[in-house]
Amino acid sequence: MLCETMATCVAEYFEKLEKNLRETKYKNQIESLEKRLETIEKTTKKVKPKKVSKSSNKQNHDEDNITELEVLEEEKQNQIILSGLEQQLLDGILDEGTLANRHECDRELVDSLLERTSSENPRLVGYMQRGVTYHHAGLNNKGRVAVEALFRNRYVQVVFSTATLALGIHMPTKTVAFVKDSIYLDALQYRQSSGRAGRRGFDVQGHVVFVDIPLPKISHLLISAIPNIRAHFPTSVTFLMRLLHLCSNAKDSKGAINRSLTALQCSLLAQSSIKHQLIDIQIHFHCLFTLDFLYRLNLINQHGDLIGLAGLLTHLHYFEPANILLVYLMDTQYFHLVKDEIDIMTIFAYLFTYMPWRVHEKGFDNK
Repeated sequence: MLCETMATCVAEYFEKLEKNLRETKYKNQIESLEKRLETIEKTTKKVKPKKVSKSSNKQNHDEDNITELEVLEEEKQNQIILSGLEQQLLDGILDEGTLANRHECDRELVDSLLERTSSENPRLVGYMQRGVTYHHAGLNNKGRVAVEALFRNRYVQVVFSTATLALGIHMPTKTVAFVKDSIYLDALQYRQSSGRAGRRGFDVQGHVVFVDIPLPKISHLLISAIPNIRAHFPTSVTFLMRLLHLCSNAKDSKGAINRSLTALQCSLLAQSSIKHQLIDIQIHFHCLFTLDFLYRLNLINQHGDLIGLAGLLTHLHYFEPANILLVYLMDTQYFHLVKDEIDIMTIFAYLFTYMPWRVHEKGFDNK
């Protein structure tokens, strides 16, 4: 993905810059620090352990014995304590090798988010420590939360992102850059993304930059009118099931029913040229037939509550109608009749995969 590639390039640039600085500008300081640590280590090894008694506790009358080696170990640790700059020179990240705002951020929040994300996204954590990161829909929940929180906290300075940041995520920035032209970059997408430029209370004005986008396209984006946004929901089987789930489990049942009716009134059919009365009739009949269909599949009871495999069907809503067929096969116990695992995998492949397999059997055998 382009956003990950660009973040990788920036992070690698700072890594090379940091390596070069360690070998040139900070070489003498690093060598002196290493000699200092070696001297402390040698001094500690020469001393032999000798027991030193410690005053007893009057309440418990127990004697605690500590060794001189332990005392020296404490002294050693006190001598080894390095300043922040010295720690960075040895094994940390130099100030010249990162864009991260490490001095004006909430350090406790930064450390907790980085530690939480490091187990699943170590590469992303390494980028964020450089002040650079990426954001897209494929990023897992922990990664997205860390990126958004650290950017709002002004620790991360640069985010390479797809259109995900333009859709309702509160992440204002000083400058928004559009890199490369795309068929998905229209006037609405431009307004949504460019509206993030300029942070209230920090910037007097925001900046928008276009990179590798033709001038006619830029002019079109600037002067085009924004289309009217209208809510439209497809009245599918899974969508109606989710409305039933909302009405049956909501604490405020009346409010849930009103929201469900509003969603049905803003259906996809409402955007067509058919008269409004005919649309209402079609939606009513469609809902009746859908309820009967769900009842026959043992997915709802007489009161409209979800039962059986309804939860599985709603979780696979983006595979409709394959999710309905899967639930039907499971309800009729069809998979108990199919004993061959290859046949079961073939059924799942037909249901949930849409990529054609163009390799012939002869060619596959030869390979």
